[in-house]
This record gives sequence, structure tokens and C-alpha cells, in this order.
Amino acid sequence: MGMFGGALWALWYVGVPLFGERYESYETYNRLMPIVLLLLMAGMVGFHAAQRGAYGGRGRAGFVASFVGLALMVVGNASEFWLFTMQAYAEANGRQASWGVFLLGMLLLAIGSVLFGIATMRAGALPRLGGLLVVVWLPVGILSSILSAVTGVLPTDLAFSLGSAGTLGAGWMVLGYAVWSGRGRPTQRPVRVK
Repeated sequence: MGMFGGALWALWYVGVPLFGERYESYETYNRLMPIVLLLLMAGMVGFHAAQRGAYGGRGRAGFVASFVGLALMVVGNASEFWLFTMQAYAEANGRQASWGVFLLGMLLLAIGSVLFGIATMRAGALPRLGGLLVVVWLPVGILSSILSAVTGVLPTDLAFSLGSAGTLGAGWMVLGYAVWSGRGRPTQRPVRVK
């Protein structure tokens, strides 16, 4: 689930700047986002199960923050694009509140990803590369945007999406493959004898 969700996450965020010009396509496209987020939530559960005994309190806090962040993103996206579709963005209404819930979820995901990724790298139950990619996705996106603004090679929103979503998606795919292939087996922290 995590591997597939990571691939869809990367594709989804790259598609948003491409569909931004056509409102109807953008609306339809965004209605599919909860599927991606639910796959990521299922992947998080698998990642947590594979290393819950080895990654300690930081890993558990990262898991909870990321999971709650993804859940808020599902609620925000579903209400914005399914429940309040007839409301305009310029007004204070349910659609604007839904966008706020989505952004709060994104913030929790960003914080949780750092905690979870660091704990994953330290635990060693899953590939460290996956943990590293999960940690650096936001800085990579910001750096991609800055480089794009300076060079003018790509629009900055597309550069940010390629950098951030591509990095996080790749991290999820690495971790998801490890769990799927059996490399990420449930582990326990070694008991220290005094």
C-alpha cells in the first residue's frame, strides 16, 4: 500500500500544476486525492508495524503526527471537493475551512515525517534511504523552487511539486517495497542486561 500510495502521491502533486489552468479538470482531479491519502495511511500502519519495537518514542510520535496529518488531509480534501463544491473560494465558508484543515494536516505530516524519518534511519529495520527521503522532502521542494526561480527552467510550482512530492513519494516507495518484500520485519529493541 505504501509503495503504491507513494507513487500516486508523486504523480498527483506533479499533476496539480499541470491541471491548474482548467478549473473543471482541477476539481475532478482533486476528488481522487482521498484515495491516495488513504493508501498512504495504510502504508504508515505497515511502516509502523515493521519497526514499532525498534524506533522508540520519536518514531511513535512521528507515526502519530503523520497519521493524524494524513487523516486531516483526507477530511479537508473530501469536504472541500465533495461536500462544499458549490461554495466560492473567495468567501469565508466551509470550503475555505476545509482548505485550512488540509493545510493543518500537511503541517502535521511535515513535522511527523521528520520525526518518523529520523527514527527510521536510527532503527535500521527499514532502509535508511527511505527514512532520509522522508526527512528531506520539504527542504528539497523548497530548494527546487528557489533553483527554478533563479534559472527559469520550470515554473516554480511545478519545480516544488517535482522536488517535494517526488522525494516523499520515492521515500514511501522505498519503505513500502521493504515491507512488501519482507525486508521490513517487525523488530524489537534489544534488551540491555545490567
